[in-house]
Amino acid sequence: MTASTQRVCAWSGVACVVVFLIGFWPIAGFIPPPSPAASAHEIGEYYRSDQDRIRIGMVVSMIGAALCAPWVSAITVQLRRIEGFSVLVLTQFGMGVLLVLEFILFIMFWEVAAFRPERSDESIQLINDLGWIPFIGLTSTAILQAFVIAAVIFRDKRERPLIPRWVAYFNIWVGLCFMPGTWNCLFKTGPVAWNGLVAFYIAFVAFLTWFLANSYGVLYAIRQSERDGTLDEVEPPSSGPAVRIDALSAEVAALREEIRSSAVSAT
Repeated sequence: MTASTQRVCAWSGVACVVVFLIGFWPIAGFIPPPSPAASAHEIGEYYRSDQDRIRIGMVVSMIGAALCAPWVSAITVQLRRIEGFSVLVLTQFGMGVLLVLEFILFIMFWEVAAFRPERSDESIQLINDLGWIPFIGLTSTAILQAFVIAAVIFRDKRERPLIPRWVAYFNIWVGLCFMPGTWNCLFKTGPVAWNGLVAFYIAFVAFLTWFLANSYGVLYAIRQSERDGTLDEVEPPSSGPAVRIDALSAEVAALREEIRSSAVSAT
């Protein structure tokens, strides 16, 4: 994989943030979010009054969410350089794949809520709840992903780590910021409600800056690999003598020749 391709995938994390935020905020107007304490009639009117804006904004946000996929792949490649195809690296990749699907799924709920304004207020409110509660509360996959990224970075034994250690600490902070939102299903008001200071605003800022920090970490790793001439290596440096396939092939060939010679001598 060329350095330019890896950089494009790393920058896709930044593009994901920008495109998603444009659709989510100025177009759809989802900041501030509708209150979970609002009545069914208020929620119904919320979607009816801005039906087209919400649908267009969600389409734009969905395009941005898809850019999360190459970002996850870029992180996986760099973590593999640290630890190879380990359980932790594969776990990070699996959680990242789920993150993309979850990201897009909740956006689709909001599109559905704005699709038919003739629906009853209660139906629109139900679909709205189906979008907001998991969008804020389904945090387990992202928390695990962030903690695994941190763990792999900390396990880097290089004198100069491939990814700066502050990126690991940042991932831990992000994971902790996600945790309060897990409980948003228990509150309709207050800091842990889906529109609250802790569950939404702090976690939302953490989520967006998480993409930026990890994108920086990947770009840093690419630059360092280019300087060290190890850009094409995808396995971590060995602590002992490197075992190469060509060396093994040569040993096997020599052994076969020795066996053949012994058989000829015996006859």
